[in-house]
Amino acid sequence: MPADSVTLEFIAPDELLQTKPICDLLFVDEAAALPIPMLKQMVEHYHRMVISTTIHGYEGCGRGFSVKFLPWLTEYRKGAKSYHLDTPIRWSQYDLLEQWAASTFLLNAELSSLPEPMAKEPIRREALTWECFDAASASSNRERLDAAFALLVNAHYQTSPNDLMWLLNSKTMKLYVMSYDDIVVGSILVNREGQLDRDLIERVQLGRARPAGHLVPIELSNHLGLSSAALQSCLRVMRIAVHPLLQGKGLGSEMLTALSQVAIGDIDYLATNFGATTELVRFWNTNEFVPVRIGSAKDKSSGTYSSTFIRPLSTESIEWVHEARNQFGSSIHFALRSHAQDVEPSLALSLIDCAESKSLSSISVSPLVSNYVRGGNSFNSVRPFLAPLIALALSINTSHVSQLIVAVVAQEWSWTKVAEYFGYAGKKQAEQAFREELSQLLTVLQCK
Repeated sequence: MPADSVTLEFIAPDELLQTKPICDLLFVDEAAALPIPMLKQMVEHYHRMVISTTIHGYEGCGRGFSVKFLPWLTEYRKGAKSYHLDTPIRWSQYDLLEQWAASTFLLNAELSSLPEPMAKEPIRREALTWECFDAASASSNRERLDAAFALLVNAHYQTSPNDLMWLLNSKTMKLYVMSYDDIVVGSILVNREGQLDRDLIERVQLGRARPAGHLVPIELSNHLGLSSAALQSCLRVMRIAVHPLLQGKGLGSEMLTALSQVAIGDIDYLATNFGATTELVRFWNTNEFVPVRIGSAKDKSSGTYSSTFIRPLSTESIEWVHEARNQFGSSIHFALRSHAQDVEPSLALSLIDCAESKSLSSISVSPLVSNYVRGGNSFNSVRPFLAPLIALALSINTSHVSQLIVAVVAQEWSWTKVAEYFGYAGKKQAEQAFREELSQLLTVLQCK
């Protein structure tokens, strides 16, 4: 092939999955910085790929990539080959300055080693302990700090030496650590925010000020018009991490429960802001955090929309959190039809489910819908009557609503996009599949 006929083109991860351009070879750099579901979609669509990433240090969240993605890849793509670079290419292998920097900034912090039975046995709650590291205690207990920070480095690609510097110098930031049989297995990095004066809040709402260090209170007062959120005290969860060999055992929830108990009486509400994925939305909502906002643009590195979740702790915060959740319930349907239309249907369903009331009364099903599922009238004629069916189904059980129904009704995908995403031959086959799933949904609703 002539050299002048070869081109190398950059494309953002989210745009790649949305447009799925044809290419001879796909290169994915710093893959550990991407959500694993996004990487899996790439592998499922493209069969010739080179995936590279840092799996140690601050440039990538290596453990999630190594522990979760690589085993899946070797199982899903039997012919996949992997190569690991041990020798540094930017400095001498035994460079003393690099060794000092790695040690000082915890670049070489390693996860705690676990006894083999620990990862396989159920967690013994009585063996869990909880402690707080502030600037003073962190610097005097280097070994446990290393282990706790290693969890953050390996779980969050955005963890940087700045986080360590802020922890050691900030009066508002703390690191909480959970140990199991005295082995560090979980950590939460938090920042105290809010309690701003009314004049400053007004300037924020008019776009004239944006004080640093108050991410969530500023966001809520500015984008939702909720002054109370900025007047009250907030504890924002910046990072949360559990040892990869113990994930799925409820330790993350244990830490959030412990954090809530510590904060009650001193803090009005807990908050978190993260790139929305189906798994994360379900995790935070399960732990009594409610969604109040989804961002209007995707994060360039992760390809996800930022979302803000709140857990009220004081009676004073309950009222405005209820108002914020109602605002989210009204806005999420617009977002899924507009700027966030391209999110995965599973994520869209999770966001809608978080926003919907669980105490809906039964509603009547329009005869047009019943006729439509049997082949009568047109899709546009029944469209106005479909969204309430999703809300009612969610009040019964999330499993009754399929991703296909969410994509068509809530996200208003075109039949062409539906056919491409779900693998149907064309519009006719896609709509027929939709009629069948809608028919199943009606059967469930009419039996309740």
